[in-house]
Amino acid sequence: MDNNGLCFDPQLGYRVPEDIRTFIGLSDGIVNAVEVSLHVILVLHPVVAGLTLITFITSLFLASHAVSILTLFLTVVAGPFGTVVFGIDLTLVIVAKNEIKSTGFLEVWERGVVRGGDGACVRYSDMDGGCIAVCEGLLLLWY
Repeated sequence: MDNNGLCFDPQLGYRVPEDIRTFIGLSDGIVNAVEVSLHVILVLHPVVAGLTLITFITSLFLASHAVSILTLFLTVVAGPFGTVVFGIDLTLVIVAKNEIKSTGFLEVWERGVVRGGDGACVRYSDMDGGCIAVCEGLLLLWY
């Protein structure tokens, strides 16, 4: 297979090449703002996934009261971040669906957004469970 197309070096995010910038006719300020926004979105996804994984690992040791408090703290931090990521994904899919007007391609992405919403709901239920574990531990220590 012969492909003489240009390739990009490995990098975080996506940089719009200069020839495409000039072809589209957008100002550098708009393109740079979009690139920075995409970098933030790309970095937030693994941060939320990492926080959720650490929360899951610490939740395996809830017999310790200190670990219960740590798990609750991590869940309180991961919950809003997960909700923000879900909101960003939902916004991107809604805007793309309105702009592209084709349903075949975006149905796959809609399922991903629904899974992100499910994850946000599970994080908040984990927060409720963490509150119960911490309060139960406090009651056991109190009496």
